[in-house]
Amino acid sequence: MQAREDQTEWLADLISERANGLPVVLLGKAFKPESDLVVGSPALLLAGILEERGVAFTHHDGRIDGNGLPIERRPSSLFFIATRHPEYGEARFPPGSVVLDPWGYIPDQDEVTVVRIGRR
Repeated sequence: MQAREDQTEWLADLISERANGLPVVLLGKAFKPESDLVVGSPALLLAGILEERGVAFTHHDGRIDGNGLPIERRPSSLFFIATRHPEYGEARFPPGSVVLDPWGYIPDQDEVTVVRIGRR
């Protein structure tokens, strides 16, 4: 459990370092892909850590919150893929955005910086 918390603290640090003034958007709340279960969700742990640190962010999961503003219609943002839902792999992100992808499945996109955390 301590390793999970340490890793999530590290991800929160990475979000803060990479935001550079961009709004922060966490994508996914569910415990696992293609689910709406949130008990024990690492995404919610991350959200809690960011809240404790006073980091402003929005948090959305279409399977839980319903359809919201489509990703491509949001302003340029730092997007963190918190749950590996397949629809995020197919999403078009706004130009000027940074996408932090710990799962390594977001394809490159023009005018978007995709950072596959822990991968080359």
